[in-house]
This record gives sequence, structure tokens and C-alpha cells, in this order.
Amino acid sequence: MSKVNNPKKKSEQTRKSILDSARKAFRQCSYEQVGVREICASAGTGMSPALVYRYFGSKLSLFREVLLDDMDYNTELYSEPSSQLGKRLAEFLTGSVESERLLLFMRSVSCPDALPVLREALQKKITSLLKQALPPPFVHEKSALITSHIFGFIVIHRIVGTRRPDREAISEQMARSLQVLIDFGLESGDDDS
Repeated sequence: MSKVNNPKKKSEQTRKSILDSARKAFRQCSYEQVGVREICASAGTGMSPALVYRYFGSKLSLFREVLLDDMDYNTELYSEPSSQLGKRLAEFLTGSVESERLLLFMRSVSCPDALPVLREALQKKITSLLKQALPPPFVHEKSALITSHIFGFIVIHRIVGTRRPDREAISEQMARSLQVLIDFGLESGDDDS
């Protein structure tokens, strides 16, 4: 049996505990509302703000690390052909667990300090991958509209908390509307009659 006193392993565990605590805190509250002391208290006994600064440098750097973690939407969302992308995105959004990660973006969008980090993460984790999955033409425009659609749904149904609609019906309707955006312009190049 290996000893827990291994300094490298203990350091990795401390870092992971801080990250897990920060991820949970930022899903529940905005960047401005989350305190370093709160993250430490939730991370476990012996955690202190000094450890956050030692491992991450600042609260903003910790926020960036949480947003740019190793979780990637690419394999989850974009492994299907573009003809199935609307359905896959809708299933992702109407699922109760997966879209929780997107709350990290939504909670802090009104915070000026967090906004540059949010833009960076949005570009890296969502829009650049979406643009690669979309068929031309109008890839940038489609990406912007689909991203707006996604975050609009999250605001209304996850943050504001309207009455939860029938999941299957909303998923089907959303899949259709997203697929219209995805397929926009495809027929214009094929129809010369």
C-alpha cells in the first residue's frame, strides 16, 4: 500500500480538491459572489487561501482553470454527422446533468473581471469546435445563432427556472430549430434549376 504522505501525490490531491470545490461554487454562484475562503472551506480541512494562490496565482486564474479544464464537448457533441447535430445538441441541452457545465459561463457573464476569461473559454470550448462541425456556408453566422440559442435556453430553463416543459417534446422541437440553422444555405448551392 502506498503512503498518503507522498508530497507529489498530496500536492495533486490538494490541487484537485481546490478545483472541484471551485467548480461546484462557480456553478452555483457568479464569479463575484464566490470567495476564495468559501472555496477553501468546501475543499476540506487544512485548505487556506494561501494554497489557492500557491497553486493558481489568483481567483481569476482559478476561474480560468475551471473553465478551461480537460472536459471537452467535442467527443460528446460533434462526433455525429452534421445532419444529426441539431438532435445531438438538443439532447445535450435538455439533459439534466450535461448542461450543468454551461452554467459556469452563464453565472458570471455580467462580471467585468470574468468576461475576458469567459470569452476565451467560450471560443476554445464551444464556438471553435462548433464551427468545425458546421457545414458551409455561413459557418460564423450559424455558430453565433446556435450559441445564442443554446445559452438562451439555459437562461430561461436552468437559471430563471420556468416550469419544466415535457423533455421529449422540447428536445424534438429544439432539434428541428437547431437543424434548420445548421442546414441553412446548403440547398442554395445545389439548386440551379
